[in-house]
Amino acid sequence: MAKKKTFTPLLYLLSIVFLPWCISLLFNKSLESKNILEKFIELEELLFLDEM
Repeated sequence: MAKKKTFTPLLYLLSIVFLPWCISLLFNKSLESKNILEKFIELEELLFLDEM
């Protein structure tokens, strides 16, 4: 029973610390991928205009 009493606060602490960090990391990766996609589309448009 003593293990369960120490395990629960530790679990809460880890979730409070790591959950926002994971969300932030995923959000930044998402923004980077959108930025890369936008740059690729711009490059594709420039190449298309260059061919014309």
